Amino acid sequence: MSNSAKFINSILGTSPTKSAIARMALTGPDSALLRGILKDDAKDHFYSASTSLVDAIRGLDAGFYTWSTVKCYYSVFYSVRALLALAGTCIVYVPRSKEKVSSFWIDCVPGGRLKSEKESGTHKLALLLFSKRYNSHRLLSNPIDGELATNWLMERRDESNYRRARFQEPDPPEHFLQVYEYGTRRLITTYLDDQKDSYTFQKDHAMLAYPLAALIQTGSALKKNAGIGMDDDELRFLVEECCDDVGPITPLTNIFKGLCL
Repeated sequence: MSNSAKFINSILGTSPTKSAIARMALTGPDSALLRGILKDDAKDHFYSASTSLVDAIRGLDAGFYTWSTVKCYYSVFYSVRALLALAGTCIVYVPRSKEKVSSFWIDCVPGGRLKSEKESGTHKLALLLFSKRYNSHRLLSNPIDGELATNWLMERRDESNYRRARFQEPDPPEHFLQVYEYGTRRLITTYLDDQKDSYTFQKDHAMLAYPLAALIQTGSALKKNAGIGMDDDELRFLVEECCDDVGPITPLTNIFKGLCL
């Protein structure tokens, strides 16, 4: 559970009733404190997004396409969580009893109240909130193959992780055919040089190009508003692990270093 969610639960108390949840409203001091906690959560989410993407890249270089698909999706999910937190949106899971947990979200403003959505799982709720409340964001500026971009990535994750009885290796899935043909290192360099999102929303490239774009945009927003919050050991780990059999993938390691300066 995120620290911001723990904070809201501390206000509600143990096993709150439905009426207690409906009555709860953030005071001015509560909202100020929550905003600071959300900024720290955003830093944690960004680090998770970074490690997920580095792990995906290592897997791609070794030909493990299934888990790289999952990790690329997770990188986007954590980037979205970071952006929501930076914008002052907190996702909360409230224990109602030993068996039941209810999902809510709340805006970090004085008088903010808990609200619910039809989607209750963390992933679908986060992506839904991002698409509904920040639909003008650059990451949602185009669909991928006719689908909302974040939903397209989730679909690829679901296909790879849940709908196949047998993993596809050694054959690459369609969304990684370009990686298989041109190599991870070459495409990462191409995607990082893409200032106009020429590849970000193309179905043949998006599985890797979109998480890279999301990570860069999230990192830039975080650096501007809250700082990255990555210590030397964490940065060193990312830089050392962001490599292939040739060596460090310098264009991406330079992104990490630049964000942390």
